[in-house]
Amino acid sequence: RYENGQFIGVVNNQPSVISNVRMGQEHTVSVYEIDDWMILDNDQIVGGYSVEYVARRQAETKTR
Repeated sequence: RYENGQFIGVVNNQPSVISNVRMGQEHTVSVYEIDDWMILDNDQIVGGYSVEYVARRQAETKTR
């Protein structure tokens, strides 16, 4: 959920890199702490979801 500039949710997996949250724990993150991210993994793009969304929307607009 989103309240007062913060996203509040429940961790839905067992974190393997960080240790300050656990599966099932409620966690709060400020909207200012969230960035879009993208990595290249074996020539495959992972992440970049906002870029993908914008590109899809532009393609839909061009086909109308």
